[in-house]
Amino acid sequence: MTRRPLAMLLVAAVCVACGGPIASSGAARPTSTGPSVSATPSPTPGGVGDVPFVRITDRVPVATEAAAIRMAFDAGAAASLVSEPPPIDYATQAVLCVSLGERSTGGWSITIQSITIEGAEMRILAREGRPRPGEAVTQAFTYPSDCAVVDRTVLPVGELAVRADDTISDEFIVDAVIEVPAR
Repeated sequence: MTRRPLAMLLVAAVCVACGGPIASSGAARPTSTGPSVSATPSPTPGGVGDVPFVRITDRVPVATEAAAIRMAFDAGAAASLVSEPPPIDYATQAVLCVSLGERSTGGWSITIQSITIEGAEMRILAREGRPRPGEAVTQAFTYPSDCAVVDRTVLPVGELAVRADDTISDEFIVDAVIEVPAR
């Protein structure tokens, strides 16, 4: 009877020691040594594939009044996207933020779900959260955003068309064209 709880305790201890998540669901939190990217398949050059990413959940995105998709390829540019740039290797990783723009109340959110690349186009599927009818919300302007560290090595150099759509409604959220510099 005590073997199962002991085994679960050992698995949890190994996960904590390795810095991995204990549960298999939910976003991984970047650690003080810097976030790593998830182990999803990388796209082939010019092909279709998932872009590995880890949501940045321990830093506050910088408010932006307009709906936007922005990327940072160095710490200085990342500082304009999140309250404190994550300690990452900008030669192999970049910071990506999707912002809904200004909302007149609380209760709004956005969560990056997946990122894929096909040629020179990136598609982000995100979940836009809206306040429910009758829900008590903060009566103040909010600026919902979500940011992630992405694997820069799979991004094509040059112009990258980026579009974000809602995962539930498949509604368009925002798009942009980003210049990806050579590493």
